[in-house]
Amino acid sequence: IVRLLGARVEIAEQIGSFKRARGISVRDPRRERQVLARVRKLHKGALTGRQIEKIYRQIILACVQAERKKK
Repeated sequence: IVRLLGARVEIAEQIGSFKRARGISVRDPRRERQVLARVRKLHKGALTGRQIEKIYRQIILACVQAERKKK
């Protein structure tokens, strides 16, 4: 999980560079809602939907922070 999250953050940094070069906003609340809705829909398991959503909100936050980071 840690390795995959690290890879995702690296991709987010690249996405941030792309967005900055084109003047695109880092945050996209609509897209974030879509992702969370999809996660809730696909979720099956021992964790509650609320727990899964909290985890994904933290992943989204880490990726947004990575997108804002300038290289």
